[in-house]
Amino acid sequence: MSAELLPRHIEPRKGLVWHTQGSGKSFTMMFAAHKAKKSPTVKDRQQILVVDRKKLEGQMSDDLHDIGFPIFDVADTINDLENILEEDKNQLVLTTIQKFENVDSDIEADPDGESVVYVDEAHRFTEGKLGSKLLNALPDAFYFGFTGTPVVEDGKEGRNTFKEFSPEGEDYIHRYSIDEGQRDGVITDVTFTTENVEWDDVPEDIKETFDKL
Repeated sequence: MSAELLPRHIEPRKGLVWHTQGSGKSFTMMFAAHKAKKSPTVKDRQQILVVDRKKLEGQMSDDLHDIGFPIFDVADTINDLENILEEDKNQLVLTTIQKFENVDSDIEADPDGESVVYVDEAHRFTEGKLGSKLLNALPDAFYFGFTGTPVVEDGKEGRNTFKEFSPEGEDYIHRYSIDEGQRDGVITDVTFTTENVEWDDVPEDIKETFDKL
């Protein structure tokens, strides 16, 4: 991902990274932020890593320590997140998307529209109202979605990961498929075999019911 982000008035301000499950999207997010931190146009901006699980937040916090990421903070509570966003420091912020659910709608965050947001599991962004809460808090930020399973649902109200994160005329910034992961040895092949299993001491009525399924 290029670290040269465009000025506020120029589109696009978003993009989708479609990397298959198990390929290391979380590491891609961290290293993208690390690279961006070294860019003259991004180094003084607030960057926000948004994940969907507390456990993953803890794992990424440990990983950020391990790679020596300069200046990052973990938002442990909603109040903590609000304070960090309003400070608008040039640092990396790690948080879960659930913490945005009750963030004050009047929060004064990202006044210059320069924050960069990396959203893990981007296909879940439009589930419930969590995605809209995040957008309300940071309406003018740059948004980059990361997913292994983009969703496209029918209907006007259907979820569409490409629509949420891809600029018009672009499907994704980069794609890394399951075939590529298997080729590179990043993903292990999983195979299934079927066998006839003898049922011992099972009542006949249960066997008959099962056979009908």
